[in-house]
Amino acid sequence: MNKSLRLPGRRSRNIMSGTSRSGGMLILVLVIMAVGLILITSALSITLASRDRFYEDAQSSQARLTVTSAAKAVVDAILVTQELRDELVEDWADAGETLWIRSGSGYAFNAGLGSGNTVAPGIGANTSGASGYTKATFGRVSDYITIDFETGISTTATGTTEKLTVYLEEIPPVVQPDGFGQMFKLGGDDSTNTIDNAFIGQTTGYTADQVKSNYVVLSGDMNVGTGIIDITSDVVYTDLVKSGAGNAYNGNIIFWGDEAGIYTNLAGNGVRTNQHILFLGKTPGVASVFRDASGNPGTLTSSPQGGIIGTKGQYYVNTTMLKKAWGQYIGPGDPFYIDGNVVFNDSTNNYDGNFDKVYKINASANVWYTTNSGRITYNNTTDVAAGQVQYNASSIGDVVIDYTTDLQKIANIERELPTTSEAKALAQYSSVSDITAYATKITNLTTNAPAYTGPSYYIDASTANNLTADLIFDLTNNDITLYIINSSSARKFYVGPESSSTGSIQFINGQQHWGKIVLLENGYMVVGKNNYSTYKGIITVAHSGPRTKAIVGAKPCLYIIGFGNNTVEAQHLSIVDAYIGLYGNGGKFWANNGPFIYGRIETELYESNNSFFYLDYCPGPNDPAGGEDPPPLVTKYRIASYVYS
Repeated sequence: MNKSLRLPGRRSRNIMSGTSRSGGMLILVLVIMAVGLILITSALSITLASRDRFYEDAQSSQARLTVTSAAKAVVDAILVTQELRDELVEDWADAGETLWIRSGSGYAFNAGLGSGNTVAPGIGANTSGASGYTKATFGRVSDYITIDFETGISTTATGTTEKLTVYLEEIPPVVQPDGFGQMFKLGGDDSTNTIDNAFIGQTTGYTADQVKSNYVVLSGDMNVGTGIIDITSDVVYTDLVKSGAGNAYNGNIIFWGDEAGIYTNLAGNGVRTNQHILFLGKTPGVASVFRDASGNPGTLTSSPQGGIIGTKGQYYVNTTMLKKAWGQYIGPGDPFYIDGNVVFNDSTNNYDGNFDKVYKINASANVWYTTNSGRITYNNTTDVAAGQVQYNASSIGDVVIDYTTDLQKIANIERELPTTSEAKALAQYSSVSDITAYATKITNLTTNAPAYTGPSYYIDASTANNLTADLIFDLTNNDITLYIINSSSARKFYVGPESSSTGSIQFINGQQHWGKIVLLENGYMVVGKNNYSTYKGIITVAHSGPRTKAIVGAKPCLYIIGFGNNTVEAQHLSIVDAYIGLYGNGGKFWANNGPFIYGRIETELYESNNSFFYLDYCPGPNDPAGGEDPPPLVTKYRIASYVYS
């Protein structure tokens, strides 16, 4: 038998034990390396993820910052500096214009993770596919102008986009009527006036754009057309108009509101202009083209000599025109434009031939025409669209827009003359006791003295009422007010009485500061007749010589203010350069036999004794001297809201 030999005292040896230990160590090393690799990989992953999150957060924050900054820059350019004018912004909004916003420095930055790159600010590119861009798209939503800002930045694979929409709304206009916003404001609800031999609003030396406030507002019972009427200004009537012969209107004629209308017994030349006539009613069924002597709506049934002629067209809205008399006709070439809520009923033969110049431009108009025999030859089948084409091609639309959308002009037309209490608020002192206590009395009315420079003076007509000296007031450093106290129709105050070759009140170095002559209640001031080749009157602007008109372009630096029941009488060839406001009840301006007036007038009553009255165009106190200033750098918009998305 084979038996193994085993030596005494010795153990047997496993020849594989050393290899096993080496393998275990190797496995341990491999495990440690794997764990380390996992840890390193995890650390690298965490680092990369953190870096990506950093870049994502950074680009998101940068995008928000960039889009906000871009919005602020663009909105400030509109609302603050008007570098982007309202008109341009409106055009862009209508067109859906997009602006690509670039860096003002001219530098562009690349986005990415490379060492030469940086987190792009989102400025520089002009395409949405670029690594960084910002754009602003203009549009309209309802009554708002919208500006959609968008910034895109791609520093990571995903990139980010930030959007901000800004909504702009128009600021509701706050319009205060201007004192002397028009050339001549005459009358009140219960007043009666006659205008004869008047030359108003002549514009020699001005361009059309420089005389936008060249209009007159005539209220109350108004009789025009006696003698010669030569009015270049637009004429706005707010009440009953009676007309005679001799009219020469060279501007537009506007019948304003529900009480304006033409007396049915219109005679003479009627109401005629070589421009446009507008009938702008407010309340359909109340406004009427024709009225009786008491101002009640009526129908023209007589056969007056004159007509209603607007060579460039007539426009009717919210009113009624009822006519059955042959003599009230449309002049050759006159088109009628019939807008909304109009009843236009003409049952006469008209001078326009086939009555084919009546254009219905609103479906709500009720237009019909018959011959004297009652046969209907024109009715409501007029094509409104065709009428609108004719209207849009005419010049009358601009006049309609001017008198229906210009809020300042509308406020001026509807403004009533100030009351006595309102007029008193225009002066520092309004009572004799205050004036004599605080103002300086001028006692020397016969000898010239150095220029007066203090803030307030007064003349007491009860002790001295004939000014034959030249009183000069220097406005270099401050406003100056001259009060005339204790004058009346029984004790008139004369500036250069007819018997004297001298006598004037002169205000110099004005415009930054203003002068005032204040007449207390019942005061009466006469600017005396000038029979001499000397300067007499109230003078504040340059004249080419004595007894001449003012040199055009300048503005008077003086207001003449009456508190109530005052009269300012300017006599033959005298000079008055001022804005004359005779307020309260009974204020009257008397142009007595052809004075030279340069300024503007607001009064309840007017008189000329059938003599000539000249009132050439003069800029208003708030108008620039010589014409129109550039539009002010003030926006009409404000921010309504903004939304990030």
